[in-house]
Amino acid sequence: MCEIDADWEIQRTVFRRLASSEESERRLARWLAMWEEQGTGFWLFSDADGNLVGHAGLFPSPQTAGATELGYILKPAFWKRGYATEIARALVDLAFGDLGLDELVANTMPENAASRRVLERVGFSFAGETLYKGELPNAAYRMKSTDRPRDRPTAT
Repeated sequence: MCEIDADWEIQRTVFRRLASSEESERRLARWLAMWEEQGTGFWLFSDADGNLVGHAGLFPSPQTAGATELGYILKPAFWKRGYATEIARALVDLAFGDLGLDELVANTMPENAASRRVLERVGFSFAGETLYKGELPNAAYRMKSTDRPRDRPTAT
């Protein structure tokens, strides 16, 4: 997590600033508490060789009150290899399957065309541009369980 938070190539498309190791440690503590309190949160994802691909999860949206947000961050070495789509599909399946959620939201930088394509590929629809946490330009996306693509097998 510290490595991802300190990588400008990643952070220029996420928060537009680097995080200190202390900030990363505080975020990790919040994530662990989220699992304890809500039963959802973030997972670390690795490839078949055990290399860390990134992290992704389902969490209470800091942008949309009462909503569950889907988010993912991958290391640049794993961009454009299908991992983000595979991870996002697995999270959509979990959210609308086992967790029984009715709706998900997702947010990305408006200029992050790759992330926008992933969200649209897995079934999200563009909901408009906003400011994320009142500060950063944001492309907001939504998906209702009834909008979930059904023409593919669910992730396992």
